[in-house]
Amino acid sequence: MFKKKMVALALAMSTLVCSMSVPVMADSRTENFFVYLNGGSVVSSGSAKKTITGTMYTYTKERPGTSIKWVQGEETINLRGRSSGGTTGVTSLGETSYAGATYLTYKSGYGKVNSYYKLAVQYASDNPYEKLDLQCTWRP
Repeated sequence: MFKKKMVALALAMSTLVCSMSVPVMADSRTENFFVYLNGGSVVSSGSAKKTITGTMYTYTKERPGTSIKWVQGEETINLRGRSSGGTTGVTSLGETSYAGATYLTYKSGYGKVNSYYKLAVQYASDNPYEKLDLQCTWRP
């Protein structure tokens, strides 16, 4: 009897621990961006819904399977959150020369929960090469 109670207690505790360790899932979107030197910003075709407070999170990397390699540390890209219509810049300008996370701060009046936001990506004009083929995920 004692053994059954211990097994039941262990199962209950593991269920509790597992339920606490699952993070709240926020709405995010992933798209591919092909950007050129002096080509301007490329705005995402879709939007993601802001479901939590805070900054816009982006994660950028080479598009899987691309033959165009990102020379990290030498090639810079600019990132900016855009309104759902794609025309208004709603965050600070982010800049990175490496794959990984970038956090963008919302401008005053933007970043409201339940609003939709796009992402704009630009190949910086002072890059030594001509283009990049990237995959970006953003969570408003």
